[in-house]
Amino acid sequence: MSLSIILLTILSGICLLLWGLRMVKRAVLHAYGADLQSLIAKCAKNRFVAMLAGTAITIFLQSSTATALLIASFVGRGLMAVATGIALMIGADVGTAVVTHLLSFRIDWLAPLLLSSGIIMHLAASGGLQRPYIARIIIGLGFMLTALSIVREAAEPLKESATLPLILAPLQSEPLLALLVSAILTYLFHSSLSAVLLYASLAHTGILPLELAVVFVIGANIGGGFIPFIATLKDAPKALQVTAGNLMMKIIMGGIAFTAFPFIMDYLQQTGADISRQIVITHLGFNLAIAIVFLPLVNLIAWVSKKIIPMIESESKKLIEPKYLDEDALKTPSTALTCATRETLHMSEVLEKMIKQSFEAIESNNLKLINTIRKEDNILDSLFRETKHYIVKLRREDLSDEEDIKSRRIINFAMNLEHCGDILDKSLMEIAEKKARNKDGFSKEGLKEIENVHSMIVESLKMAQAIFISHDQEVADKLLALKNKLKKAERDSATSHLSRLKDGLPQSIATSEIHMDIIRDYRRISTYLSSLAYNINDD
Repeated sequence: MSLSIILLTILSGICLLLWGLRMVKRAVLHAYGADLQSLIAKCAKNRFVAMLAGTAITIFLQSSTATALLIASFVGRGLMAVATGIALMIGADVGTAVVTHLLSFRIDWLAPLLLSSGIIMHLAASGGLQRPYIARIIIGLGFMLTALSIVREAAEPLKESATLPLILAPLQSEPLLALLVSAILTYLFHSSLSAVLLYASLAHTGILPLELAVVFVIGANIGGGFIPFIATLKDAPKALQVTAGNLMMKIIMGGIAFTAFPFIMDYLQQTGADISRQIVITHLGFNLAIAIVFLPLVNLIAWVSKKIIPMIESESKKLIEPKYLDEDALKTPSTALTCATRETLHMSEVLEKMIKQSFEAIESNNLKLINTIRKEDNILDSLFRETKHYIVKLRREDLSDEEDIKSRRIINFAMNLEHCGDILDKSLMEIAEKKARNKDGFSKEGLKEIENVHSMIVESLKMAQAIFISHDQEVADKLLALKNKLKKAERDSATSHLSRLKDGLPQSIATSEIHMDIIRDYRRISTYLSSLAYNINDD
């Protein structure tokens, strides 16, 4: 077999390994993501318990990167301290080392059993939300074991290759270069687990000498620290502080490991284990050493991380950017829907502030407040765009019927909120600006009528928020009743206004057109808010 075919076969094995790992991770997050996040929240009170929780979750997820991103999102949203997040990250790294150790056992015979049973189970799955996901987890594990077998078998002929020693010779003589190559490969794989299993398989076939393989393992751990760090570069500073702390610990331990390299080699030889087992022992030992050395120092690591990555965030950026849309949560639809719900409620808070300010702007001819309301509509538009894009990304995932309905409900409410903001900005504030520049005023009776309608709009928004959260039919009926009441108030106001015009009241004559346009715009807002009450029966 030619060298190119051998390398291509090994590459296919690596790809299958990564695909199996991805399948397991995605299936676990879809089926149990909310439960895992709940476990993270509950175990965050004590650093030792947090480490154990991080270990358990990563063994379940088969990916320290996935666990790291879940933890970073918790810390980034202010739900957990940075030090606690670092303790969980230490556990996640130990967890991935344990998984590597388990998968390194020669259990190739289990692969066909897992694949056949998983595929049969998936084809037969017809009910139960989690049943198909359990089948996918089993299939993914089958793929991973099959991939390891492919790599081991394909690599056997490379022992006789005359070219490979020439490639590896510079790496053996330059350990720092070997470490860098391993770190880059691990980042490209996006999985330290896959990288270490590959090195163990190559060492088992005699291709990688033990000394070089150990350096590769150290590089894989450092490269594995870069994966979540780079993934969180655009996240909240606190989220980045957690992944920076994790990377810092790995780099420090890498330096210690290089210093103690002769002692590590002596210990590995004394174990009497075969070379592939020595590789995974090195990986496990590296991460256990991090736990022993740094778990008592998580507060110090958090402090250093905060000094390196300070909390720099402008107030204008905080206002425009969404607060709750967590990209990492998209892998867990139930959690992502909660994030989108919270962001939509954030939108409704912005709109509520705009509505409350609108009456004051109209009454007082306050041009500065009118401009403020228009700027707030820009914020509302930005939040809507981000929420819409977030829901579109989420709907690319495999959603259940209930999750699909909830996603549509969120986007509909967000769209209506954005329409209400446009009415305030492009119509109502235009009227208010015209009134302010002309220095017009309403009659006492006319102003009271507008204030009455305004108060009903504020109440309508509060009811709409309640319906959005609870899906309560009783509140929906109240909102529709309030809409009818507002319609009657508009008719009564028109009648009263005509009566004042007939009486020749100067203020009513000056603001005749403006008065009815303002009430009309408020009622248009009511129509959009009330649509939630109509839609409740359509879901």
